[in-house]
Amino acid sequence: MHKDVKPENILLDSEGNVKFADFGTANILEYEGDMGTTITYSKEYGAPELFKEGKHRTKYGIFSAGVLAYRMFIDCLTFTTQDQRTAGQFKPFPITLDPLIKETITRMLSTNPKKRPTAEKIISVMEKEFGEIKK
Repeated sequence: MHKDVKPENILLDSEGNVKFADFGTANILEYEGDMGTTITYSKEYGAPELFKEGKHRTKYGIFSAGVLAYRMFIDCLTFTTQDQRTAGQFKPFPITLDPLIKETITRMLSTNPKKRPTAEKIISVMEKEFGEIKK
């Protein structure tokens, strides 16, 4: 698991392929319910379970990707305070944002890791709605 998904660690190559950088905080979680601990993270993109329990699960990155997606679509960070993050109270979406994008990001930002979609589910939903995603 990367554990530090943020704009500074997302790169594009000359063909538009997305690449992740900075695997210094990455680790391997063996199965869906597996947990790890970390002391290194980017506060703005960290999942609430890290702040509540000091642990992260396999869907920690989904939350971080949800914050990143929110920032890409809305052009601001999702949460103003740590209390908002742990309570799941993110800033409202503009009414002009596609409802499927809103719903997907909302699910990605769930404070309960078990309720967050898997990366495979997100890709499946997006491909169904918008067409094939280059992998």
